[in-house]
This record gives sequence, C-alpha cells and structure tokens, in this order.
Amino acid sequence: MDYKEFLIKAFENKSSDEYKYINEIRKKLYGLIETDEPYHVIKRRYDDFYYAQCQLFKENYLMELPPSEIRFKNLLINCNTNSVHDSQTYLSGFDDEFLIFDLYDELLKSDSNVIDVGANVGVHTCVLSKICLYGNVYSIEPIPINVKKIKDNLRLNNLIENVNVIEELIYSEVATVKFNSNLNNFNKGVGHITNDNYSSSVETNTLDNLNIKEKIDLIKIDVEGQEIEILKGAKELLMVNKPIIIIEYNQNQWKYDMLADNIPYDFDVYRIPNTKKEKLIQVNNESDIIHKGLINLLVKPKSS
Repeated sequence: MDYKEFLIKAFENKSSDEYKYINEIRKKLYGLIETDEPYHVIKRRYDDFYYAQCQLFKENYLMELPPSEIRFKNLLINCNTNSVHDSQTYLSGFDDEFLIFDLYDELLKSDSNVIDVGANVGVHTCVLSKICLYGNVYSIEPIPINVKKIKDNLRLNNLIENVNVIEELIYSEVATVKFNSNLNNFNKGVGHITNDNYSSSVETNTLDNLNIKEKIDLIKIDVEGQEIEILKGAKELLMVNKPIIIIEYNQNQWKYDMLADNIPYDFDVYRIPNTKKEKLIQVNNESDIIHKGLINLLVKPKSS
C-alpha cells in the first residue's frame, strides 16, 4: 500500500473509503469501536499512517482542511496538514484527549474559574470555556502562532466572552531563558526551555505573579516537562485555592514524588485513561504507574 497516496485521498475527501478506513482505525485504537483485533495489530496500522503523515510534512505537503469536531458538545477546531494534532483530529473526528474533556464536565460547574497552562491551539481552552460559561478561563501560551490559533478556534465556536488569552511563558520564577518554539516540527506543541545558543531569549512569568483574583477551581498543565516548574511558581495560588490539577506526566522528565513536594495540600492522584477501554485508576506511588511515556494525571484535593 502507498500510505502517502492513501492519506492524500483521505484528506481530499471525507466521504472517501480511504478516510473511512483511517477513521475506523483511530476509533478502534481509542476504544470507540468494539473489535476483536489485538491492540498491537491496530497500533501498527495506526503507526503506518502516522509515519506517512510525517513524510508528507517533510515533503511540504500542505492542505487546509475543513474544521473538525473534537468529540465534545459539537465544538470544532480549525485544521490543516501542517500539524500532527490538526491532521490526526481531522482524520479521526475527535481529539485524542477526549476523556479529559469528560472529566472537566464532571468536575467543574458553569461558574468555575480555570487556568490552561500550555494551551497550544486552544482545544482544552474551548472545552473549558464551553463548560464554565459564567466563569473565567485563563488560556496561557507562549508561542505567537499558537496564540493566534487559540483566538481563531474560540471565534469559530463563538467562545470569546469568558476567555482571557495570555501570551506568556510561565515558569518557576521571573527570569530570562532560552526558548525553542520548534515551529518547524510536525508536533507544534513541543516548544520548550533549552540551554542551546540557537533559541530565542524569552522573559518568563509565574502564575503567582499574574495576580489572578478569582478563586481558581482547576489548573491544567501541559508544558513539555516543565510542569513542576509551573507548580513552584504558583505556591500562593495553590495554597489559597487548593485547585484540582490536570497535569501531564513523563517519568523521564520528573518524578512522581515531586508532586507532594510542590503541592501544599492533601490530595489523591489518579491516572487518566487514554482509551475508553481503560478506567480512572488511583495512584499511590510511582510504581503504580505502569504506562511508560506520557500520561495525564488528575490531582484531586482530599476535600473534593
């Protein structure tokens, strides 16, 4: 099979057999369609198309795609083939973190106030805005082109009134750091602080220094391995508000015990499932986290 040609046909026509085939693979992978096929077989088929997408990106294949649903209350995002997130969402008809969206809906109220740190193109921001219609959403993202996409996606869904988009690099302290935005990467969400001499100098800020006055009910943090640094710069905010935290975790970048060192209240931790076939599992220590690589954790105050 010529995977690149197959993909191009899927991108060009959402009614095509090629699109339906890839769409079905993605839904099987995330447990949205029942199947007897072994997971590793489905994953291998998925990976073949993912690698083909990477090849098309390297060959400068660029196509603007129609907006796609993300599988939450009819919300849409703008899509193109120049971004792994956009193209994957378009091909599947859902965002791969849809189970976090369901958690937001369960945990938050219509007047909740929330912070989205590392908002990328604003998918979580849109979901949080839709849920917290009478609250405030602080959407924080350091990369200008992503900030534009956040605003475009908010406008697409008529979600402007309750969102404050902040173009800042949040960190543990106010400082000047080297930041690589990785704009030439297929994954547009991997901008990170670095020590190399080729990256731009950027001024950082902290959550405490933003001086947010409302009671904050939830903070979502996804910042490419700097999650603990965000918590270090939010000591006062955490102490006063004791918010729920949704945080990306990678064992290669920081250790589970660092949560207790940087969150000043008692909490329970749960591993958020990646697929519909999995359950929300309570985590008591690092050995409870069997999955290697990136996962998302729910940090829930004991009183919640």
